[in-house]
Amino acid sequence: MIALGAGLWLGKRLWGSSGTSAPLYHEITFRRGEIRSARFAPDGQTILYSASWQGSPVETFSARQGTVESRSLGLVGAELLGVSSTGEMALSLGSHPIGTWVNVGTLARAPLAGGAPRPILENVESADWSPDGTSLAVVRNVNGRERLEYPVGKVLYETSGGWISYPRVSPKGDYIAFIDHSNQGDDGGSIAVVDLAGNKKELTPRLVRHGWARLVGERSGSLVHRQ
Repeated sequence: MIALGAGLWLGKRLWGSSGTSAPLYHEITFRRGEIRSARFAPDGQTILYSASWQGSPVETFSARQGTVESRSLGLVGAELLGVSSTGEMALSLGSHPIGTWVNVGTLARAPLAGGAPRPILENVESADWSPDGTSLAVVRNVNGRERLEYPVGKVLYETSGGWISYPRVSPKGDYIAFIDHSNQGDDGGSIAVVDLAGNKKELTPRLVRHGWARLVGERSGSLVHRQ
């Protein structure tokens, strides 16, 4: 199921003392399977997500808030990584595991309006668009080390034995938020940010479950996966 809203931990941080009501959850999907990723489209009403239903290959779908129907975008084998403000998708083609929690694939771009994905970079784990939709922040594996690059080719942070997940570019494009996992095979990690000069700062202590940390991901709200 895809739910819209933030969980208890994030809710306490953002709304607990402000007097503002926390967002509500709305069920969008009811099928059996695994949801890999989900993003809002630029209109704020359309939800794009990648899922593997009933043992089928991963596929990318579109749904609208207030409905329970989803439409396939015809992108079988393509996993959604991000959606730009200009209506372009970042996709992972041929994603496959290289560790307990890490998958890599070929980064590709494709317009929401339709068209075949255009491959641009190998060995990419995750990605997010810049605010203006012209460039991408990527996490990729190079010689067994994890790199956070923004834009592609400019290394802002590199791990030494750990891994990186859920990179998100700030609304002004001056910071990248991500989850920094200190050990391969361990899903615990700290939420951190790095500026364009490569200065990294941890915002939280180590969280035991990285599923909690993914709640901070979206700029225009939060998308939460639940099985």
